[in-house]
Amino acid sequence: MHYLKHDEQLVVESATERWTIDGPGRKVTNPLFSISVRKATLLDEQQYVHLKDGRTGTKRAVHGPGIAFLGPYESALNNVSNAIHIDKDTAVRVLDTASGRQRLVTNSGAAAVGRFFPLPTEAVLEVQKLVRVEPHQVVIVQDADGLYHFFGGAADAAAPTPAHTTSTNTAPTHTAATHTAATHTATATSHGAFGVIKSSQVGSQLPSSDGEGELPAEPTQVTPTPAGVAASGALGTAFFLQPHWKLITMSWSSAIDPHAANDAAAPVHTPGTLAYKQNVTKVDLRARYTSFEYRVRTLDNVELVLQGTIFWQVTHVPTMISATGDPVGDVFYHARSALIQAVSAVKLTTFMTSFNALVADAAATDTTFYAARGVRLHSLEVTSYRPADDATALVLQKIISETTNRINRLQQQRSQNEVERSRLDSEVLIEQARQELERARAQNQKQALLDRAAAAAEVDQLKLRAELALETSCKLRRATATPPLPPTARRVVCASPRRSHASLLRWAGSCPTPRPSSNCTRSSTASTWRRTWSTPRRATSAAARPTSSSRRAT
Repeated sequence: MHYLKHDEQLVVESATERWTIDGPGRKVTNPLFSISVRKATLLDEQQYVHLKDGRTGTKRAVHGPGIAFLGPYESALNNVSNAIHIDKDTAVRVLDTASGRQRLVTNSGAAAVGRFFPLPTEAVLEVQKLVRVEPHQVVIVQDADGLYHFFGGAADAAAPTPAHTTSTNTAPTHTAATHTAATHTATATSHGAFGVIKSSQVGSQLPSSDGEGELPAEPTQVTPTPAGVAASGALGTAFFLQPHWKLITMSWSSAIDPHAANDAAAPVHTPGTLAYKQNVTKVDLRARYTSFEYRVRTLDNVELVLQGTIFWQVTHVPTMISATGDPVGDVFYHARSALIQAVSAVKLTTFMTSFNALVADAAATDTTFYAARGVRLHSLEVTSYRPADDATALVLQKIISETTNRINRLQQQRSQNEVERSRLDSEVLIEQARQELERARAQNQKQALLDRAAAAAEVDQLKLRAELALETSCKLRRATATPPLPPTARRVVCASPRRSHASLLRWAGSCPTPRPSSNCTRSSTASTWRRTWSTPRRATSAAARPTSSSRRAT
């Protein structure tokens, strides 16, 4: 009689058979049989164990949570193992040892998180992480047939053309109860001379990677979309590597040690030299700078050390991968060759005065070399140069010092010339202002003279008018005088002297009316009135006596 716990079992073996009795409880057995107590295996929800029947060879998997009791002839193929967590960023590549096929297990369920328990005939080869491609990157993948596939995050990463989807692997026909099918990003491909150019297409679904369907053996036509453009209009793509596919890793030249890039205590690398190699799996399509330090020699045999930067960019990845495995080294050394040829054709003085144009011409030569490697050289810039020989450096320093002094003297002379020119300009302005002042004064004097002449002419005109009025008034008075004045009195009265306008007006307005016994006139030399008295008797006697004139007239 045996008392068994919940995790114990009895292994009963007779002469020809073997069987097990699981606990818990009180168990009674035949004392003639061989009996042993065996512990069961406790599994939680994350654990599993593979068992194999030694009599039939069948295998089975036991998943937790629970207790795993072995059969009479079973044995554990492995220790208790943990399940593999899979989500949107994690996938598992497994090998079916029964068929020799590989498959990729992903999770695309509602929760996008799950656990993977491999089958007893499956071996886990790799736990993959999602390969994310930025909009400025391109990833090169090689399939089982040796064809290259280019996954670009931008629309111009590779030239998309109407193409096909290709497959080089078939999936097993069985399914796993704990797995879900994966939704992958389909790709539009075009067969080239050396591989397949791919541009990602979002929204299509590949056949299930856990065996719910097989990948097509023949290419099927799909509608391509621009590379890396998702349904929402966002750029970039992501994918898992299919079975028998591998990422192409290139070894590019680098001026920085990739192993010591994040080590502050690492020795400083020599600037301008490519002394290291860097593994590159994602090709960056953005423009980049590469520092250089070249030794060149001029036509007059002066050795110089040039330092600067090369501004270049990868433009077409398929062309690049077909022509070179190290575009950085190709651009670096070809630019050095072009610069050496350009500098060797000129003398030092010519190089010092026009090295910018010289470097630009060197960068513009042999553009077909860069186009054949899928890159573009934007510019070649020389930031500094120095002689390699100390003696030459001293001579060059003197030349530079003299040139600097000459430039300073020229600048000083230019400053003095500018000051003198400013002074002369100021004097010219002053003279012009003075000339304008003289013109204004002459104009004012001329206007004053004209005003005085006009006033004098107006005064003369008024005088003439006054004399005319006086003459007219005198004639009127003579004609109306009672008795009529004698001729001598008329001459006295009408003899008007030339006087000022005001006095003539006063005289013409204040002259009294002639009387029979007196006449008045204004003296030409005084301002008083003179009266000329003539008695009637004398006038009568004078009128009665005949004059000599009357006698002669008679």
